[in-house]
This record gives sequence, structure tokens and C-alpha cells, in this order.
Amino acid sequence: MVRVQQTGFGRAHRTTIFSVFRGDQPAYFVTLRPASAKLLEGGNTSRERAVGDAAFDEIFEVSGPAERRAALFDATTRKRLTRLNQIGRVSLDRGVLRLAMSHEAPPTNLDDLLRALREIGEHLMDRRELLRRLIGNARFDPEPQVRSNNLRVLLREHAWRDQTKELLPLACSDPDPEVRLLGGKELGEQGFPTLRELAEGDTPWAAAAVLALKENLPLSRAPAIIERDLARGGIEVATACITVLGGHGGPEEVDVLLRLLTASPDVAVLAAHALGELGAPAAERRLIAALNAESAALRVAAAAALGKWASKGAVPPLREASERYGEREFRQTAQRAIAAIQAKDDAGRP
Repeated sequence: MVRVQQTGFGRAHRTTIFSVFRGDQPAYFVTLRPASAKLLEGGNTSRERAVGDAAFDEIFEVSGPAERRAALFDATTRKRLTRLNQIGRVSLDRGVLRLAMSHEAPPTNLDDLLRALREIGEHLMDRRELLRRLIGNARFDPEPQVRSNNLRVLLREHAWRDQTKELLPLACSDPDPEVRLLGGKELGEQGFPTLRELAEGDTPWAAAAVLALKENLPLSRAPAIIERDLARGGIEVATACITVLGGHGGPEEVDVLLRLLTASPDVAVLAAHALGELGAPAAERRLIAALNAESAALRVAAAAALGKWASKGAVPPLREASERYGEREFRQTAQRAIAAIQAKDDAGRP
């Protein structure tokens, strides 16, 4: 049971302070500070001290264990605290919830005020059912970032629980792409359709979905995903796709990367680097041809890739190209590639 204590009441005092506390234990070791405290220290609220509700986070900074921060500050509690802050200064520190009211504050019904303070105090100091609160926030909170924050805590602290496992398919149908990504990543094969949809969509989480799919990224869709990303002025999704392709050295992946050598220069450079990491002999002829590409960056990438695994047959084209093009970076890369190929050839001789 919480208690409400009123101090500084009367004309002799400029401020009335209502303190809500429970004498035996503090309130989850969570601290709530007003925005003015943040501004005095300078800087914005970090993600570690944000709840995920932009309007609330502009007013308050919350610190303490992530599980408790996520569970305790549901939509109703945030709304109540925000309303209280309109008539006074709200804080929570060392287990005591305080409302400091100036005598110039708007008139307030004292019974309603005390009831609101007591209900908020009971909620913040109730140690029961954290898991239930996290599940409820992850499913129903109106703020997407609050839902994703609660789901992240569940996956980190309670991934093994049945309640969390039952939540994951529901997360895959959440309106927010970040929540869908979290659910899809944890569901394994069952989450692949969600991740594929995100990978081909126009959200900030497309690249993360591609990387989560790994070898389950549909190879036939990779070029279209890459080109669409570049057409939007991006590079992150394209990089993720080529990283995935370069991490799996099967013939189909190599074939897709070879086709990308004729794509836009940015994509072609990424594809050349990936082919260099794969060590695919089938790519040697196409990389040699790329030594004469219009793009200087692609010429450099092709020379670097050849230097990692090409046969000695690549030495004459590398030498010719280094003499033909005057860029210092390309000449140096080509010379290093020649030296590496020759060293490997010498080491292989009896």
C-alpha cells in the first residue's frame, strides 16, 4: 500500500509537494526526471533513457533496468504522468514519486489529484506481473517504438517463455516494420515470408531483413532489390544483398554476382569485391574484362579481386591495364595483384 504525504501547504509556502511512497522498498529502482534536468546537463535523451513515445520522451527521462522501464511506462501511465506534469513538476527518485505544485498552478480538484497520484504510485511500485505488462505493451501500445522496445526486452530476458513464443507470429503482422523484423528473425523458417516482404519493401529495415535471411534470400529477386535501392538513392540494401551473395559461394550466387558486374558502377564495385572474397575461378574472365571499365572504382575493385586468387593468365592483362590507365590507386592495386599472383605461382612450383 502506498502513502501520499503533503508538505508545504498554506499561504506561507510558495510550493506544495505531494510525495507518494511505500515505506519498505523502492519503486523498481526506476528514476523519472523532468525535461528541465536533461536540458541543464545538455544533450538529448539517449535511447537507453527513452521509453519510445516521442512526446513523453520530450518531457521525461527515465533511467533504470530496461525490463522495468519498458514494463512500467505503458500508454495509460504515460498519459497520467504527462497530465500531472501540466500542473506541477513530476519526478520519481529513490522510490518516491513527487509532484511539486506552485501556488500559481491551475486549480485542481484535490481528491482527483490524490487519487491519480495514488494509482500511479501503486502501478509503479507493484512488483508483480512484469512479464504480463511487457506482453501487453508489445502487443497493444499505440506507439510503434514502445512496442518494439518491449519486444526486444522480451526476446532478451524471456525468449524461452511460452508467452513470448506465442507473441512472435502476432508481431509478424504488426503495422510497424521494426516489430515485424524482430518477430520474423526469431521465428526461423516460419518468419521467412515476413523477412522477404521487408527485404523487398521501402522501409529502413530492408537491409536488416536481407542480412537476417542470409542464404534464404531469393536469388532471383536479388538484382531487382539492389537496383530498386539504388534508384531510391540508397546503397545500404544493395550492400546487404551483395554481402549475403558473397557469403555463399555456390554457382548460383556467383552467376548473380557476375551479372551485377554490368549493373551501375556502385553495384558493380560491390559485386567485384564479393567475387574477390569468394575466390570463384569462373569469374576470372569477367573481372579481367572489368580492368578496362569506364569506372575507375570498378577497375580498382576488379584488380584487387584478381590479386586474391586469379591464375597467372591474369598477369598480362593486369600489366597492360596498369600501363594504360594513369590513376595512382589503380596502378598500385594492379601491381600488388601481379605480385600476389606471381608469389602464389612461385610457391606452387617444385
